[in-house]
Formats: sequence, C-alpha cells, structure tokens
Amino acid sequence: MSFKSCRVSAFLIALGCAQVAWGGMVTAVIRDVYGTGQKITIPYSLSDQNFIFAAYVYTDFDAVSAELKIAGFDADGLPKAGMFQLIACTFGPAWGDESAAPEFPDNLDGSPNGNSSQLIWSLSADLAGVPAGESLFMTVDAMVLGGTDVGIYKLNLNSILLGDTDFNEISGTAGTAFEIEIIPEPATMTLGIFGLCYLVAWSRRRLQGL
Repeated sequence: MSFKSCRVSAFLIALGCAQVAWGGMVTAVIRDVYGTGQKITIPYSLSDQNFIFAAYVYTDFDAVSAELKIAGFDADGLPKAGMFQLIACTFGPAWGDESAAPEFPDNLDGSPNGNSSQLIWSLSADLAGVPAGESLFMTVDAMVLGGTDVGIYKLNLNSILLGDTDFNEISGTAGTAFEIEIIPEPATMTLGIFGLCYLVAWSRRRLQGL
C-alpha cells in the first residue's frame, strides 16, 4: 500500500471517530477565474458555452481535508437544474494530494434538492494542513447548456465540511452566490432596435396620412 493510500485510510478511520469541533469557522465561496468578481455575462446561444469559475474556502484553523457540492439556482435563489454542466475541475496548489471529483460531465441534478453536483473532496497537499485563512480549493470548467433562457442564474456551494489537524469535522456556510446572466445576442438586440425604429416610423407615417 502506498504512503498516500495509507494516509487516506488513516484519515477516514480518524474521521469516523471524530468529534464535531466547536468554534471553528468555515466559509466557502465561488468567484470568477480571477478570484475577484462574482458575476459573469454570457450571450444567449442554442449551443453549449464554456466558462470557468473558482471555489475558495476560508477557515480560522489549519485544514487537512475539505468536501463540498456545487448547486444551481434561479434568480430568486430557488433550486433549479438544467442550466449548467460541470466538465472538469483542477484542485488548487494547497489541495489535491488525494482527491475525488464527480464523474464528469455532472449535470447538477443530485441531492440535496435535485440541483447539486456529486460530492467533491480533497486532502491537503501538505501533511501539516492548509494554513488558516483563504485558499483556492479548485477551478471548475463548466458549460451553460445551449438554449438556456435569457435571465439570471446562480451557482453556490453546499454540504461544506472541513477537517482540522485533530480530525475534527467543521461544517461550513456558503458565501454570496455567483451569478451568471444570460443576455440576448447582440444581433438579436440590433434587430429589435431596428424593428422598433421601423414601427415608430410606420406609426408616424400613418398619423401623417390621417
């Protein structure tokens, strides 16, 4: 058995005996690929369209494990599936020593609420754990499915659970949702403007002829 396999086995055994830690804080949030924004716009299309986002975790303790799910929502924050598909993920440099990601593609149609991905988990790359503070957990390649209606949709995280260096489990909360706004194609908008101008001109000619 390899050292990494032994480490995973030891972690799972210890986790099974873990106590829930009190006082630890965990927040997980989705941002754009630059790590700064929480909204992107994508033109409407009948074809699938790729985009990339990143998931960050913040703790006030050193963490040796992390797990979470990605979920889809409508503009009002209600669970919704059928807009997105996850293609692949890459763990951040502090994570990914041993990890498990969904079998891709993942359609965000699992539990809870029929709008979530499969569980994604990873151990820290360093045996000492990921230092307290914020770290890039992973970047995700995803798609807006072709034909998704114009409007605002959201991605967020759930089932967030991190383990500290004493193998305590600390559940986390999700930050502000990441917004994806599907906007009309420029050509469609231009056609709409031309159509409106034509209607106004036609109405004026009708009025002048009366």
